[in-house]
Amino acid sequence: MRDRVLPRIRCSHMRRVFVLPLVCLFTAAAGPPTDYFAKREALDAAAEAGEHARVVELGMELVESYADDPSVWYALGRSAFALERHELAIDASRRAWEIGHRWMPAIALRIARSAAALERNDEAFSWLERALEAGLEDRQSLPQYDELAKYRDDPRFRELAALGGPETRAEGIVADVDFLVAEARRLHPEYPRRAADFEAAAEALKRRASELSDHFQLNQVRDAEDESISELATRLGRALRGPKIENLIIDLRHDNGGNNGLLRPLVREIVAFDTRPDTRVWVITGRNTFSAAQNFVSRLERWTDAVFVGEPSSSSSNFVGEETEIVLPWSRIRGSISSRYWQDSDPDDQRPWIAPWMPVPPRAADYFAGRDAALEAILGEIGGKGRKVER
Repeated sequence: MRDRVLPRIRCSHMRRVFVLPLVCLFTAAAGPPTDYFAKREALDAAAEAGEHARVVELGMELVESYADDPSVWYALGRSAFALERHELAIDASRRAWEIGHRWMPAIALRIARSAAALERNDEAFSWLERALEAGLEDRQSLPQYDELAKYRDDPRFRELAALGGPETRAEGIVADVDFLVAEARRLHPEYPRRAADFEAAAEALKRRASELSDHFQLNQVRDAEDESISELATRLGRALRGPKIENLIIDLRHDNGGNNGLLRPLVREIVAFDTRPDTRVWVITGRNTFSAAQNFVSRLERWTDAVFVGEPSSSSSNFVGEETEIVLPWSRIRGSISSRYWQDSDPDDQRPWIAPWMPVPPRAADYFAGRDAALEAILGEIGGKGRKVER
């Protein structure tokens, strides 16, 4: 059954012509102000409690007596949408949009979703564009809305939601940087003042895409909910088998360990890449690289010609590790005791750490300037001499 919508009349006595429901803009409230105030408080309470039917009932009464409060129109539109009364949701939300509201992107998105639910597709796309123009922050979440999911294969929607992209790594980096610049231009309030420096840095980063390096950061040696280490290794290996990949940069500065039993497939893919002609593996280590990450580093040192960059690893190649949890019987304080000896290097290896071949200590000046000195050093070497480092 078609939802009842608010009747409309045209107000032409103003400079601009608006099509408004029920009453003309700036019409004085009907009835005692105290009655309106009581209903207004009741509407807020019902909205807070999620009582959408009550919000719609009160909202309809309120806009009949006073049509200039965008918050009432907003609440009415939101609750009508929750009740799947999409005609009413569009009508009320448009009034909030026309008057002006604090949450303009949310209003435009709601209208788009209601229009999509009513199969008014062109209207849905028009309001999606308005939502982005108004500053909708997370455009990539658009496919998650049930009403919009049907548009996933539509080229217009894929562009609006920033779905898909180039297949090659170099093209993908350029596309990502272009997207970042476009989003900064769309969302950042002070972008014009900062645009020159930001866009110059973006262009410099795009030029680096042609250096054909893979930068692989591993922060935990653990299976994630959506991808295991083994699956990650398969994905990495598939990327590294591309004919143009010559350098692999592995960033382990934030990897404090995990389960070293998961490392085998990852190490196997990296060894396979390292044995190809004219390739090089770079490993960035730091003071937080220890436990299972140290096992990883030690095995890469032993089985590849990896070049280590940054700070020394935080542990020796042969070390005592693991965590055996204990609870003190009286205080109930929890602790752990390392209970296993891991030997990934020679039995006589007494080094306290694996030292970098290219030392790049962290500096406060680099941090506050937003620079990654270790990564820049590697990229400088790749773009410079380009020679194979012999071990």
